[in-house]
Amino acid sequence: MSNVNIISEQHDINQINWVAGLSDPGEMIGCGMYQELRRHDNEQDAEYQTRLNVLLYNLPDEHRNRIETAMRAAAIRRAGLDTSTGRVGLVTTGKLPWHGLGVNVESALKWSQAAELGRLNWHVNKRELKYTGPRGDFAVSGNFALVRSDTGKVFDVVKDYKPIQNAEAFGFLDDVLQQHGAHYEVAGSIFGGEQIFLVVKMPRQSFNVDGKDQQDAYVVFTNPHVCGKSAKCFATSVRPECANTLRVALAGMNHGISIRHTGNIKQKIQDAQRALGLAVTGFDQYREACETMVSTPAAILPYANSVLDEVLEVSMTDVLLGADALAAAISTTDKEHQANFATFSKQIERRGEIIVDILDCYDSDHNAKRGTMWSCFNAITDHVDHNRIGKQSKDVETRLSRRFETALFGKGDVLKQVAFRLALAN
Repeated sequence: MSNVNIISEQHDINQINWVAGLSDPGEMIGCGMYQELRRHDNEQDAEYQTRLNVLLYNLPDEHRNRIETAMRAAAIRRAGLDTSTGRVGLVTTGKLPWHGLGVNVESALKWSQAAELGRLNWHVNKRELKYTGPRGDFAVSGNFALVRSDTGKVFDVVKDYKPIQNAEAFGFLDDVLQQHGAHYEVAGSIFGGEQIFLVVKMPRQSFNVDGKDQQDAYVVFTNPHVCGKSAKCFATSVRPECANTLRVALAGMNHGISIRHTGNIKQKIQDAQRALGLAVTGFDQYREACETMVSTPAAILPYANSVLDEVLEVSMTDVLLGADALAAAISTTDKEHQANFATFSKQIERRGEIIVDILDCYDSDHNAKRGTMWSCFNAITDHVDHNRIGKQSKDVETRLSRRFETALFGKGDVLKQVAFRLALAN
């Protein structure tokens, strides 16, 4: 392809870098990991890989193969990448994603290039549902399947729904991006094409906090092909290459904006301009907020407890009361008391585990300016980026495979937003 220098590409999903990003204790336990095999604090991927190789080498072949297979499968689920065409539907510029898969190019991308290299140049068609009866085929009146044109995958069953094609959602952005000195850095498809995302870097809005912590500015555009989910645009200070993110908290726009998709291309361009304009304003506000946090003295424990009080099932007051008192307050029989006691005990234990991990993140070598709100806030975001939070899904497969989606729209994002708001309220 003209003007695009491909540095590398890897489409064999089994070649995934299963060591990178592997730090979730629950996930590692699920892979049969021994305590000595777990990642050390601040241990880089290369160091961890070397140490793992030595430790795994000394295990019996059957045990080693089982652990490696489980770790590889966990990484594949965590990435959630679309491989339905036989190639990984992802293209990135610059730094490779943690998993090492997809196409890596040297220079910034236009939409046509991102669509081809990221395997996004397909359509979603509405097909009327039919069933075969004893007298032939019959239409299911008013019901349609959303079908991916190149693979035949059925995304959803809908009634009154107009699919937004990838080219419609993103093809008009090239000229708008140039106005802000912005460019595409990541484009991809996850969960078989159910969610399309493009990551735009905005160099003019990037900045350093206290001259040390680099905060790069990105805007994410998403286009889901599932009924009930709308196309979104939001700002983030971390490039979401299948990794957790922190949305920039825009005043009154904490969850980004929905871009209207009409047949009017001028309206779409205006919506995109508005979205990027809000992102620019948001990053200016975010820079001021970071500078405020750096200059604000703070203690980690009361701050962390105030954040967790808003997002977990049990508050610090509940912890001090204890599981027995909490159970007694709502139980009428011994059986109910036992069940409620067990529930509260687990919730209190889980909260304690989260607090311990946040404190470890706070004390880690890479967390600068300890004793300030900035270091406290970063301890929360570091915890979210590398650990599970809140209520866990009973379906382990679903929980792991939806990790990226949760980072963008779920509990990880909620905890970071609460942490950000409370950091500025102190």
